[in-house]
Amino acid sequence: MAPRGAERLYYRFIALALGLNALLGLGLIAFDVADSVVTTRKHLEGTAETVVAIFNRLRERDPHEPSATIMEETARLTETPMALLDETGSVLHATDRSIRKYLAGIYDGRPRPGIRMKVTDALGDLSGAWVIAPIGGDLNLLVVVPHSPEDEGLLQYMTIGAGVLGLGLAISFWVMLASARWMLHRPLQRIVAQLTGALARDIDRRRAAESQAIAAREEAERHLAFRDRLIDTSEAVGIVATDAQGQIRIFNRAAERILGFTTEEALENMSLDQLRHEVQRVPSSEAPLRSLMKPMSGEQFLIDKHGNQHLVAVSEGDIVDGDTQTIGKLITFSDMTERRRLEAELHLHELQLIQSAKMASVGEMATGIAHELNQPLNNIGLLATRILRRIKGETEIDRTFCAEKLEAVQGQVHRASRIIDQLRSFGRRSEGTLEDVDVHRPVKHVTEMLSAQLSHYGIELRVELPGQLPKVRADSAQLEQVLLNLLVNACDAHCEGLCDATPRGSDPWVHITADETAFADGREALDLLVTDNGPGMDQELQTRIFQPFFTTKEVGKGTGLGLSISYSLVRGFGGTLSVDSTSGQGTRFTVRLPLATLSEMTPDDGQGTNPAD
Repeated sequence: MAPRGAERLYYRFIALALGLNALLGLGLIAFDVADSVVTTRKHLEGTAETVVAIFNRLRERDPHEPSATIMEETARLTETPMALLDETGSVLHATDRSIRKYLAGIYDGRPRPGIRMKVTDALGDLSGAWVIAPIGGDLNLLVVVPHSPEDEGLLQYMTIGAGVLGLGLAISFWVMLASARWMLHRPLQRIVAQLTGALARDIDRRRAAESQAIAAREEAERHLAFRDRLIDTSEAVGIVATDAQGQIRIFNRAAERILGFTTEEALENMSLDQLRHEVQRVPSSEAPLRSLMKPMSGEQFLIDKHGNQHLVAVSEGDIVDGDTQTIGKLITFSDMTERRRLEAELHLHELQLIQSAKMASVGEMATGIAHELNQPLNNIGLLATRILRRIKGETEIDRTFCAEKLEAVQGQVHRASRIIDQLRSFGRRSEGTLEDVDVHRPVKHVTEMLSAQLSHYGIELRVELPGQLPKVRADSAQLEQVLLNLLVNACDAHCEGLCDATPRGSDPWVHITADETAFADGREALDLLVTDNGPGMDQELQTRIFQPFFTTKEVGKGTGLGLSISYSLVRGFGGTLSVDSTSGQGTRFTVRLPLATLSEMTPDDGQGTNPAD
């Protein structure tokens, strides 16, 4: 069997080799013939252009000589058939009578200027390139450049190079056939014999592989037993697995710790539906800080055997076999109660810290608020004194005078009440709920509270907000706290012995503006700019200004938390807080806030004017 198999391989190889060589040889011969045809066409076209150029040279030398005479002279010199044509393509004069006979056939109708290649034995000496070129007036010159059959590269006139190539291929075929048996046939016989022996050895190896497979299966069974023990001893992730009927088959140690049921209780007395019913009953005690522990996606509250609540992250999926058929359920869960409780405590402490900072800012406003309240109280006292004098000094009471003064008193009482309401509103506790906010309102609220204090220190407050601004996504009360911290810092910068750095000849001022912009990622945003002409800051101070507990104020006059908390609040809105300052040239804080999802332009309600006015 081995010799016959080697014989078949041998003949197949010979057939493939001969076929490839034949294709290569035919391709080279075809390329040589095609190249010869292209070269001939270029030669004929170039010769025609040369003949036309000679005709034009002779006519330039003797312009009075008739065109027919010049054509005859050109044809004699170049040995090229030629003819004169009129504008309709009719032959006026020709050096070869056959030109009239073939002209219409060559150009398929009316002759036109240009080159036509017409190579055929039927044309005889006129086979080749037919060129019509305008020579002035209504005359055209027809030049017929003959060809030789050898130039065409046809198979019966094959070039010497193609012939040599074909001869070389024939010789290579003969050498291959003569040496193939010695080079291939015997080696192939040896190879087939070796393959036959290898097949016998492969049978022995398959038997050995079967023994190894049995040992591997036993190892896999040991591995599965180890995996089962590993699942059972997992302390962090609870694992519950059921069969296709919903009966619990795996209930590991972490599931026991979280849910309170033992493995025996779960495996012997419960199905998955019964377990779900048990963990969703009414709790006997709620998890600490549950109001602040909001479940995220994939999390839920479960009740253990003893009635205690646990916040767990649950993942559930099907168990499938090799045919993708569902054979059970797998539920994994992790107890997140302690972690989320710590996060809730941290959030609660953060809210308390924010409220404390806010109340500290309210304390800093006390001077301005006292001045603001003192003015309506003084007016009330003055009006009451004037009414009392009028009542004591006259027997008849002037009712009109008293009514006007009492209305004025009532107006001053309303003014004081409005100031107190503003202070109470700012001091309320904020839970950090984001909403669509019209920035005019918090700006107006804060500037009304601080305008008197800034005016008391001789600082001009200018608010120049555009009349139409889109709403932003923020917490209104927290945004007021941010603006309050920025304005108080600007006031402190002007008043705490730093005014020497303010440029001479300029009065201190604080300027609030707004401008639409965008974040680096393309999201639309709104910039609130708080600018002052105070002493400014150097680069080192700017790099530390948002650090907690960093302050340039004297001990007891600042906590160093105002800008740090403001920075955190703005980041909580999804925005940014940045500073740009130069020593001796003022400071600008930029609060960049994201626009509301469906932003709408808010009308100007008077906040775009200077509250000091």
